[in-house]
Amino acid sequence: IPGIDTGILKTFQNEVTAAVTATTIAEAAETDAVSTESAAAILETDATAAEMVAVAIATEATNLDNMATAFATLVSPPSPPYPPPHIVPISASSSSSSLIAVIAGLTGALVGLGFLG
Repeated sequence: IPGIDTGILKTFQNEVTAAVTATTIAEAAETDAVSTESAAAILETDATAAEMVAVAIATEATNLDNMATAFATLVSPPSPPYPPPHIVPISASSSSSSLIAVIAGLTGALVGLGFLG
């Protein structure tokens, strides 16, 4: 353009370059925003699926607990433990014939009860 100041021309050129650069940056930012929105939608879908699985697992746990409770009512409670056998102490002063008599008596009792043949 005839008669235009070169300073003004240089300023216009710089402003055009800045506008092109800004437009390019804005387009890249918009592309990033679209990608981020797509990734967020995928994550939201995954979170929904995970929540559904968690609900299914919790439901199954509740069902198993109910079944265990029902089965527990069908089983009789355990019998109480048997007390330890009562052992009659033999004093050190007893004679060996007394010991033999005790053993013979116990053996006879076991035979009489049918435990020994």
